[in-house]
Order: sequence, then structure tokens, then C-alpha cells
Amino acid sequence: MSPLSHCDLLLELGALELGMLKKLVLFSFTILLGSMPCFGDIIFNDAFDYADGVPPAPWVVNTGIGGQLISGSRLVMTPGAAAAVQTSPTGTADYQRTFAAALNTGTVFAGFDLVITSAPTDSGDNYFSHFVAPPGGGSQNTGRVFLNLSGVNTLLGLSEISGTAVSSSPTPLALNTTLRVVQSYDLATGTASVWLNPTSNLESALLTDASGGNAVSITGFQFRINNATDGAKVIDNLIVATTFAEAANITAVPEPSSFALVGLLSLLAFRKCKRSNS
Repeated sequence: MSPLSHCDLLLELGALELGMLKKLVLFSFTILLGSMPCFGDIIFNDAFDYADGVPPAPWVVNTGIGGQLISGSRLVMTPGAAAAVQTSPTGTADYQRTFAAALNTGTVFAGFDLVITSAPTDSGDNYFSHFVAPPGGGSQNTGRVFLNLSGVNTLLGLSEISGTAVSSSPTPLALNTTLRVVQSYDLATGTASVWLNPTSNLESALLTDASGGNAVSITGFQFRINNATDGAKVIDNLIVATTFAEAANITAVPEPSSFALVGLLSLLAFRKCKRSNS
């Protein structure tokens, strides 16, 4: 074999190996993308950029009068005695937003910014946010998130359908501090979960509860005032979605198993490429 033809052969083999490596990179990238949560699954989001006053459509009053008003592009919840008009700055109104279509399978998530401006004064029926299920499918108020008083501390609480929190956060919540709350409801297992200030979709929930009956579908989301003991709150940047990352408003991180799979396939493909060129 002449030196020229030998060099040509080496160049051809090098080009072949480079082509295989390019295909390997593309293949691994495709697997990695496929392992990541899908985006674009937002059911609705709401920054409450409305004129000051009573929350407008698509929000509607479910029960109660007064106590929930838009102020400075935020939802201000100020519990008080039963009011005479919805424009009352204090009261017991519950505001609900209905989905465009019911969710019958999978898991629904809701994330929102929460500022607690005054602490609750008891540990009673103080849940303030929940998913809405249709009548006949368990409780209509499903996946209930609470603010409860424990001694002098305000704690985040959770229950699937109970009127009192089944479990509560171990760490007190700070007043006048923006907290990101993410809650979910799994229609397959009837499990309610809640996270506080999550930074990754790989984090375990702070609290979970599956002690009630499963809802058959989820049709909306609601903010609730029970009575004057609830504690005042400010809500902003609500996102309801079918992925945790979107509701939490964070970038999704692939599961570690996805990286391991990509690495294994890359190694096997590289070895096969080396054998074919030897």
C-alpha cells in the first residue's frame, strides 16, 4: 500500500468515527430531552394584574362576602366578620377559578407567592387554598393547605379533605416574607402534597396526605377565607399546571437515572465504534 493510499484510508476511518460520534451525541441528547418534563402544560396563570377592587372574571365568588380584594396587582385576603358587600376590605369570601376543561387523570399542581401579613389566631378550619372537585367525587375542596397557629408560631398545614390539618410543617413561617407555595393533587392515588420554596423538581414534598376519598376529577382552584381567625395574606403569581416545574416556576432538572442511561448508552456505542474500526 502506497503512503498516499494509507493516509487516505486513515482519513476515511477518521471521518467514519467522527460521524459515529456525532450520531452518538445526537442520540444521547434526544434521550436526555425525552427524560425531562414536558413544558407548555400550564392550565392557567394569574399575576392579578387587574384594577383594584373585587376580583373580576374569570374569578367568581363561591361563598361568603368581602375580604378578598385586588390591590396593587396582588390578591389581598383579609379575614373578618361576615360583611354586607363584596367590596368590604374584610370578610369571608371564597373566590374560585374554573378550568377550561376538567382534569381527569394525572397530577395537577398550583404554585403561588404567599406573604403572611398577620398570623392566624387559632388552629381551626383555617385552610386557605385548595383544588375544586365536582360534587359526588369526594369533597369538593380537595388538597387543602392551611395556616395554623402552634403556640406563637404560624405553621403550614395540609390535608386531603379534612377540615383540620393532618400534618404541619416543622419550621415556623416568617411573617411579611415572600414564600413560594406549591401544592398538588394526584388523581390516581388521592394524594395531596405541598412544598415550600422548592428549588428543584427532585425535592420531596414537605407534607403529604392521602387519608380521604379520591376525587374523580379536578375542575378548578380556589382561595378561601373561613372566619376572622384565619390570618391575613397576600397572594401573587399563581400558576396552575400539570408539571411541578411550571407551577414552582423553576427550571426542571432531569432525573439522575436519565444521566446514567445516557452515559451507559454512550459507553456501549463508543466501544462498538472502536471495535468496528479496529
